[in-house]
Amino acid sequence: MIHYFFGLSVSKIILDVVFGIIFIGTMAFKKMRSFAWIFLFWQLPLVVLNIFLGMHNQGTFFSSFSFIQIIMFSLTYLIAIPASYWFARKYSLIAPFKLHLIQPVLLLAGFVSILLGSFLANILSLIVVGESTTAANQAAVIKIMAALPVIFSFLFPIIAGYFEELIFRVGFFEVLFTKNKKIAFLFSFFLFALLHVIAGSLTDVHAWLSYGVMSFVFTAVYYKYRNFYLNASVHIVWNLFVTLISLLVKYYR
Repeated sequence: MIHYFFGLSVSKIILDVVFGIIFIGTMAFKKMRSFAWIFLFWQLPLVVLNIFLGMHNQGTFFSSFSFIQIIMFSLTYLIAIPASYWFARKYSLIAPFKLHLIQPVLLLAGFVSILLGSFLANILSLIVVGESTTAANQAAVIKIMAALPVIFSFLFPIIAGYFEELIFRVGFFEVLFTKNKKIAFLFSFFLFALLHVIAGSLTDVHAWLSYGVMSFVFTAVYYKYRNFYLNASVHIVWNLFVTLISLLVKYYR
């Protein structure tokens, strides 16, 4: 007997996954190639960052980067961001930017949804594991920020929101699984959460709940509106909010 998930048969899901990977057709191949370039541009600054962190890692603390290293790191993003945007636009993965696409009301709704979801996730974490701790991914980000000028504390949330929405929402919905939004939703939702949880422990209940809420809201917004600029705005605003809270806590502690 064939089981159904979101109204889809198992055989249909398998076929969609296979065809989503193979990309039959010339246009599909071009989109895949474009997505591959976007992925590489996303990774380029992270590779440079990890090299520098490896050079400066001293036990559990990072010393400050040199001026030259900061310039080199900044240049990788100055190349990666416009180049990735160009590829996304060239193959129509995203629409041309127009201010009205940000949609402030929906942006606020998305932000409030994550805020409320995160509050509930913390409560559930307290109930299930008896404590609510900082997720390993967030702790790692805080540690990295200590090695860079303060301005990067606000640039990173913006850059992360931009690239992660290109990869996990645009990539899955507009490139990998264009024929089936439900499959795109599942992969986007799970892999985004997994990427953030895996920085620590896969058994970290609090991390799964926290990032699961975030991933669900981001993915649901894109599933509904297919609007990269709206998604990136919600993601960036949330990242900046978390960063600001972290800095305030650090300052007043």
